[in-house]
Amino acid sequence: MRRTAFILGSGLLSFVAFWNSVTWHLQRFWGASGYFWQAQWERLLTTFEGKEWILFFIGAIQVPCLFFWSFNGLLLVVDTTGKPNFISRYRIQVGKNEPVDPVKLRQSIRTVLFNQCMISFPMVVFLYPFLKWWRDPCRRELPTFH
Repeated sequence: MRRTAFILGSGLLSFVAFWNSVTWHLQRFWGASGYFWQAQWERLLTTFEGKEWILFFIGAIQVPCLFFWSFNGLLLVVDTTGKPNFISRYRIQVGKNEPVDPVKLRQSIRTVLFNQCMISFPMVVFLYPFLKWWRDPCRRELPTFH
């Protein structure tokens, strides 16, 4: 019991010290560049003045989709071609599903596109009024690192 308390206590203390250090560095960085980012954010909000919902949908739907398809597109190339070897050798199930069945691949891509277009997009559209009522999702002031 003592050993567990010692390990958990020292782990918690280390985590808090690390977190305080990271927060301090981020506050210093934000103090140096915060005005720049705040000015850019206000410029973007001014561009979409009265139509903040467009900015919200772009940020909540388009940006994650872009990142998803960018990174997973690279993995699709690796799965379909088997190249480059330095990535394909780190597969979890080596030798299984190599090469990828084109029918299963097309079906999985269709499923992902259906989920993104027919489930995620309507869900964000449905939840936007609730977010607007609860708190403005596109506030003027950017958050700080406190």
